[in-house]
Order: sequence, then structure tokens, then C-alpha cells
Amino acid sequence: MHYADVGESGKKALVKESSTYITDTEAEKMCKLFADGLEAGVGYDRIFDFMIRQRLDKKMVSKLRSSVIQYGDQLGEAFTRLGLLDAVSRKMLLVAEEQGELVPTFREQGKTFGDRDRRRKKFAYALAPSIVLIGFTTILFQIIVVMANGLADGSAWDVIKPALVTGGLQAGSIIGIQLVMIWGWLQVPVDMSIRDLGTRFLLNVPLISKPIRYRSMANFTRYLRQSLRAGMDMSRSIELAAEASNNPRLSKYIDASIEALEAGYSLEQCLSVMKGLDPEILDYIAIGEETGKLEENLRYLTKKFDQLADDNFDRVVSFLTAFLRYVIIIIVFIFALFKGLVNMFSNWATTFL
Repeated sequence: MHYADVGESGKKALVKESSTYITDTEAEKMCKLFADGLEAGVGYDRIFDFMIRQRLDKKMVSKLRSSVIQYGDQLGEAFTRLGLLDAVSRKMLLVAEEQGELVPTFREQGKTFGDRDRRRKKFAYALAPSIVLIGFTTILFQIIVVMANGLADGSAWDVIKPALVTGGLQAGSIIGIQLVMIWGWLQVPVDMSIRDLGTRFLLNVPLISKPIRYRSMANFTRYLRQSLRAGMDMSRSIELAAEASNNPRLSKYIDASIEALEAGYSLEQCLSVMKGLDPEILDYIAIGEETGKLEENLRYLTKKFDQLADDNFDRVVSFLTAFLRYVIIIIVFIFALFKGLVNMFSNWATTFL
């Protein structure tokens, strides 16, 4: 194992030497095991045994065990070197371990991963009826085609049966492809840049951007509170919170906000330069600074924006699934009408010309 060059503080910076790609489900399970184990006073070696028993990747657990037990690394250092969880979580754990805040940090990180995993699965389950409808539509297309072309001399069943077989095979292929795509989407690791890119892209889509924007506000206040409680200095806390929000409008003003902080301005004044930050967040931070209840106000803001994000997410999912069904029905109607008109004009031309 190696270190990067010595930084300004004189301490060697840690380097991510590899990437351990785990899903949201695995990340939640790992964080919960560490939170429960450390809170109960269980040693790292036993926790690693629990991880294997919980069917987490044996190779990953072996590397982690070797780093902590054999090489004597701190847990946060091992997570950073092995690329466990995501970049923001690794930074949080490094500071939390120094301040003795590992248990609450692991617990909150686990909840974050778990909530995200449940939202993604909820959206995937909501698509199930539409996927089945697409399969039935594929079969119906084949039947419409043969019916529009006429039953010829054979019986209706003799004509429709091949259409059912062909449509069934096509429907099975289409449904299978969609299910594989959804499964792959659910298995995307937590530490892949494609996830951040996807979120940033959706922030620019009018209908979908609202719950994502609320979620970014919740993540900003959540990580600002966690980092301050874990003992991180204010400038690093602002930087970490902005990174965790995954909102380009906030990340753009990190340097300006830190410069204002170094100039002696209050936290509320420093954050006011972040143009994408909700004004309510600034108001509650200002009140928290004056009353000494900053952490309490940040917790309230996190819960509020999480709830707003969940409510808007549910509305978006309901709208998109209903919209998809209506689109499928309309396409079937237009296709059937088109084939019927074409067939009618064809018969008319054959009769009169």
C-alpha cells in the first residue's frame, strides 16, 4: 500500500488504490453491520465474520480484514484505499473515526443507502404493469395485422394462431430485455460516475427535476449536519455538503462560499452565494446560528426536504406510469385505425378499379 505526496498539513493523503463495486443494498447492509457491531462493542474481526455470513462479497471482506487486522489501518483508511461505499461517505468516515462518531455516521449512511435503494425498487415495481401491457400490445399488433389482411379461406383460428405464436415470442423477448435493463439499473454500484451524471442530467428535465432538486437540498443539509457533528471544520463541511448534493449549481460556488467564510462572514452569509440553495435553508441556518440550535435546524430541514422529495417522487412515478399506459393504448388505436383504413381503401380499389 502507498500514500500520495505529503499535503499542506504534513500528513500524507490517502489514495484510492482500487474500487470495490457494491450496490445500495450491500452498502446498507455493510453500514448497518458496522453500526450495530461497534455499538455492541464487537471487534472488527467478528464484524467481518458477520459480513461473510450476510453474504457480502468474500473477496472484498478478505481485503478489508487484511487491511484492518493485518496491516493495522484505521477503518476509514481501509475504506478509502479499497474504494468502499462512495467518495462522500469515505470522507465522512475518515473524520468520524477521528472524532469517535463512527456508530451514528454508519447508521445514517446506511439509512441513506437503504432509502435510495427502496426508491429505485419502488419505481421499478411501478413499471411492471406497463411492461406487461407492452407485451400484450405486441401480441395484439400481430393479430391486428392478420385480421386487417383478411382471414382468407381458412378458419379464424388457423390464421390467428401463427400471429399469437409470433407475437408471444416477440413479447417475451421485449419483456425479457426490459427486465434485464431494469435489473442492471438496480445493480449499478454506488461508486460509479454514471450515477452522478444521470442525476445531473435529470436535474435539467422539467417534470422529473423537482423531486431530485428537493433531494439535493436534503442531502446538502444532511451532510452539513453530519460533517459538523463529526468534527469537520466549516470549510470542509461546506465542500462535502455541496459534493453530496450532486447539484452542479451548488458545487459551482464552493470556492466562493469558502472565501466568504475565510473573510469572516457568518455561515448563512457564506451559503447565500450558492444561487441554487433554497432560501428556507438560509433562513433556518441563520436562526440556528443565532440561537445555538444549528444542528437541530439542519435536522429539521433534512426531514422536510426528504418528505417533499418523497411526495413529489410519488407524483412523478404515478404520472409517468399512467402516461406510459395511455401512450401504449393510443398507439394501438392509431395502428389499428391505420391498418383498417388501408385495408378498406385497398378493398375499395380492387372492387371499383
